[in-house]
Amino acid sequence: MMRNIFWLFALCLLTACTVPLATATPTVNVQPTSDAASALPWANLQLSGRLVLIGPRSDGANLVLFDLASGDTALIYHATQNALLGSALVPRGGKQILLTYAPPPPDQNQMTYTSLYLLPIDGSGNPQPIIQNQNPNEAHYNPTWSPDGKTIYASHFVRGSGDQNTSGDFSIDRVTLDGHVQTILKNALWPAVSPDGSRISYLTVNPANNQNELYMADITGANPVPVLSPGAYPAVDDHFYTPDGKSIIFSAVNQVPAPTPTLFDRIFGIDVVSAHNVPSDWYSVSLESGKVIRLTHIEDTGMYAALSPDGKHVAFISQTGLYVMNLDGSDLTQLSSLIASGSVDWIP
Repeated sequence: MMRNIFWLFALCLLTACTVPLATATPTVNVQPTSDAASALPWANLQLSGRLVLIGPRSDGANLVLFDLASGDTALIYHATQNALLGSALVPRGGKQILLTYAPPPPDQNQMTYTSLYLLPIDGSGNPQPIIQNQNPNEAHYNPTWSPDGKTIYASHFVRGSGDQNTSGDFSIDRVTLDGHVQTILKNALWPAVSPDGSRISYLTVNPANNQNELYMADITGANPVPVLSPGAYPAVDDHFYTPDGKSIIFSAVNQVPAPTPTLFDRIFGIDVVSAHNVPSDWYSVSLESGKVIRLTHIEDTGMYAALSPDGKHVAFISQTGLYVMNLDGSDLTQLSSLIASGSVDWIP
């Protein structure tokens, strides 16, 4: 019974259907005047640039730019109802946004999984596919760019055939902009690439017990090693390298006696529905010493982060809003009560 419920939520979030709690989320509605900008809660932090955010709506989802200097927002693209917009990331100096996206299916009963698309950063035109998934039960999601903006690394999922209880296969694919796909890691997901492009961190997959571990390998997928002691945390989710490449900042479920969400819950955002009572925080681990430092004590859920272009700050979304902090967790400031989903990116 629990597995069937699990698949119901997982498939709903992978397909072009609507999750009631997500559609009830308020949209971005902060439009302060220039006079109000000086009174912004983060004015003393002297932040610059824009955040790329996805705001769920009852009629689809809005892809927006949140200006940190003024607090203004600008609509880039509106994904219509029954389309699926999972993440939006811009390479350094890029003029296009990488989306995990699925257009509305022609038959509303048809299963639709996200693939990789590009959209001009000014929102002109419609998302254009980089690759076309050949299997109707196949998805690409949680992508990241290589530092040079020429290659994409993405999680890849193919649902098992037959019984709905079959979990399916997970891997990490290397995808070029001309659509060439190469699998570099199996039983793995959620890639992050080091600043010098030589290493990749990722989460291992064990569908049998819904456990995962944070690992690191060469950019080719060779020589995998654990980053954390096995079982150090009930679950690890979003993670990224610090600008010097010497540490990884990651979100993890805190060591508390609380129900742990399944692997699919965390991958596909089901914490929006079912994991409010599983507290998580940001941590940092040194890749030289293995020492772990807890950066925050917010006990939040659904957290995704992005580094500022200058590498001095971290912005992150969660189920309580939009935040910014220093790399060491200090000066934690809430920018907005906006509830965004899927991803956040920080561009100049």
